[in-house]
Amino acid sequence: MSELLRIMPPHEGAGAAFDWAAIERRTGLRFPADYRAFVTAYGDGSIDAILGIMVPDEGDCAGMTEETELARDEWHDDLAEHPDGVTFGADDLQAWGVSGAGDLLCWARVDEDPDRWHVATWSRGSYRWRVYPYGTVEFLRRYVSGELTAADENPLSVVSGVDQPPMFLTQEEESRRYRPGLDPWS
Repeated sequence: MSELLRIMPPHEGAGAAFDWAAIERRTGLRFPADYRAFVTAYGDGSIDAILGIMVPDEGDCAGMTEETELARDEWHDDLAEHPDGVTFGADDLQAWGVSGAGDLLCWARVDEDPDRWHVATWSRGSYRWRVYPYGTVEFLRRYVSGELTAADENPLSVVSGVDQPPMFLTQEEESRRYRPGLDPWS
């Protein structure tokens, strides 16, 4: 997390506080500790206007649930390419991010312990699933630093963090910057 904070510092006022235990009781969903740390530091928003990170909406997870259903449908698509050796199925997917191109970022719930879940990505451009044996923050760190895209294995249909330092804006900050007619991303 410290490396991600160094590469992509949150803006003033970013971050969100949630009663994670209450959300987990209400929704039945569990959340990895690194994701909770990310949300605490950054909040609800997007990276480079490309990659949106979903958070529980006022204690429910309607957006996450909808994207999870879509991910599970995509997993079953006849054209979808899956990585070799995958031992989990569509029901083990839980969405936590989405790109502007319709790509999906999910947790592959490969263990009872959410801190051991892998990241699974769906690239709409290539109809390809990829699985990364690490969590949310490590995936985001590698993505925004260009490590994943430089290795010619871009997990998504879009590229981030290559030409400029990556930037995260909360939805509130992005809206605040739009009001006077500014492009929040330039």
